[in-house]
Amino acid sequence: LDGNMKNIALALQMYLADNDDVSPLAEDTDQMRAVLDDYVRSQDIFMRPGTKDEVVVRYLVPPALRWREVRDPQHMPVAVIDCHPRYCFIAYGDGHGERFEKDANYQENWEKWWREFEADRRKPQQ
Repeated sequence: LDGNMKNIALALQMYLADNDDVSPLAEDTDQMRAVLDDYVRSQDIFMRPGTKDEVVVRYLVPPALRWREVRDPQHMPVAVIDCHPRYCFIAYGDGHGERFEKDANYQENWEKWWREFEADRRKPQQ
């Protein structure tokens, strides 16, 4: 899965380089996969290992995000690979990944993270 995370982050980085550092106007994972299709060798990197049709990647990049506004890209989650009942893997903007232990509120934790990220992004930079 580490290779998949790195390939997903690299595909996004290549897309950003070709598009003035603005994230795709994708509203969901299927749209994001379609956008990144030109930047990956195979759609298999988005699937549960050993399957060809079970997508386990969820994108976390807001549409039309100006990457220059991200103050800390190495800590910016770009995708979650959710393929285990007890944990998932998180791909970050710099290509590294981490295992994230799920608890009962892990979806709420992501939503809280996004609210905080969006609020911070709207603050004027000093």
